[in-house]
Amino acid sequence: MSRSDDDDTLMEELGDSLRGAGDVPQRWRDAAQAAFAWRSVDRDLLMLVQEGELAGAAVRGEGDRRVLSFSGGGVSLELEADDRRIVGQVLPPRECRVTIEGPGEQQPVAAVADTSGLFTIDWRGRGPVRFVVELDGANRRTEWVVL
Repeated sequence: MSRSDDDDTLMEELGDSLRGAGDVPQRWRDAAQAAFAWRSVDRDLLMLVQEGELAGAAVRGEGDRRVLSFSGGGVSLELEADDRRIVGQVLPPRECRVTIEGPGEQQPVAAVADTSGLFTIDWRGRGPVRFVVELDGANRRTEWVVL
């Protein structure tokens, strides 16, 4: 038997196997798409890397402030939150949009960071939140934290 015959036989067997496969079940397609969506999780998720509290200055009458630092994919988000607002900075500094999302029906609140990456958001909410930083056409989300 010549090499050409072996190739022809192999191609015929491959064609038979593909014709018998039928359509891919929808649940397999859904699983494949979900797996593909996680390909950039390390780039898109900002993980909490530091958390602490600062006591307010007695002279100014401020309450305690919470300090949070998130990092991932070459981007950092530094936050300082009290019971009235959140002040933050995106690093490296750049203009971008920062949004606070809450669970369920709670409306997101957004601010635009200036060229230094600085922003302020009036926030009197309580409970679980996450922050979304819109950079270069992609959203970088923090993990959920309780404020």
